[in-house]
Amino acid sequence: MFGSQILEVGVGLVLVFLIFSVMLTSAQELIENRLKTRAVEFERGIRQLLHDTEGRGLVKEFYHHPLIYPMFRDAFPDPDLKHSQRRNLPSYMPAASFALAVLDLERTGKITSVDHPEVYSVVQQAKAAVGDEADRVRKYLEFWFDSAMERVSGSYKRSTQVRVFVLAIALSIGLNVNTLTIAESLTQDDALRQTVVAHAEAQARAATPDTQAETFASLKARYGEIENLGLPIGWTERNREHVMAAFRCPGGGVCVGAVASGLSLMVGWLLTAIAISLGAPFWFDVLNKFMVLRATTKPFEKTPPEASEDRQLRNANSAAK
Repeated sequence: MFGSQILEVGVGLVLVFLIFSVMLTSAQELIENRLKTRAVEFERGIRQLLHDTEGRGLVKEFYHHPLIYPMFRDAFPDPDLKHSQRRNLPSYMPAASFALAVLDLERTGKITSVDHPEVYSVVQQAKAAVGDEADRVRKYLEFWFDSAMERVSGSYKRSTQVRVFVLAIALSIGLNVNTLTIAESLTQDDALRQTVVAHAEAQARAATPDTQAETFASLKARYGEIENLGLPIGWTERNREHVMAAFRCPGGGVCVGAVASGLSLMVGWLLTAIAISLGAPFWFDVLNKFMVLRATTKPFEKTPPEASEDRQLRNANSAAK
C-alpha cells in the first residue's frame, strides 16, 4: 500500500507539471508572437553576416532586393527604430534566396572591394574555390549563410531558455505552485490523491498535449481545470494564510523556524519552475510511463496472488487429517 501511495503522489505531481508546462509554453508563444524576437534576432544575424552592424548600407540594400523584399511588410525600418517597430521583418528566409540576392548585389556593383571588402572577399573566395559555375557558387554561399544562421539559432535558443525559466519562476510564484506543498497534500489527503489520479488517467488517454499559443482566456480555463481539483494552488485566502503562518515566530521577531519555512517555500517554487521548464512532451511521456507502472502493480496490491491448485489441495488434506 505504501508503494502505491508514493506512486500516486508521483502521478499527481507529474499531472501538475504537465498542465503548467503546457501553460508555460503557450504563454511563451503568446509573448513571442507579440514581441517577434525571432525576427529581430534574425535581422541582427544578417547584419553581422554582411558586416553592416548599423544596418544603414548593405543590409538595407539586401532587404530591398526583389528576392527579399516580398518576405516582409512595409519598407525596411530605420535602424534607430525601437524593437516594437521592427516586428514586420522576416524571422526566416531560404538560403537560396539569400545567396541569389548576394550574387545579384555583387553583379550589379553594390558589393565592391572598397565599400564592402569582407562580403566581396567571400564571394570571390566562392568563385575561386568552385569556379564560375553559378550553381556551385550559389551552394557555397548557401553553406556560408546556413553556418551563420546556426550560430544565430543557438544564441536565440539560449536566450529563449533564459526567458522561459524566468517566466517559469514568475508562473510558479504568481500562481503559488509549490511542489513541496502539493506533495504534502497528496500524501496526507487520500480523497484528493484519488481525484487527481483519476484526472491524470484521463489526461494520459488523451492525445499529446497541444503546446501551441493559446489565448489568455484558454490559459485561464486550463488553470481553472487544475485548480478545481482541490490542490493547494493559487493565492486563495487559505493558501495566503498558510504562507504567512510559515513566517510567524512565537513572540515576533526572527526565528530559525521562520527562516527554514521561507527557504522551504522558495525551494518548492524553484522545483516547480525547473520541472515545468522541461516541457509538456517530457511530462506527458513520464505520465504515460507512470500509468503503465501503476497498471502493472495495482492488481497485486488489491489481492494477494492466488494459491496454486496443488497448494490448495495439500491445505485441504491437512485440514481433513
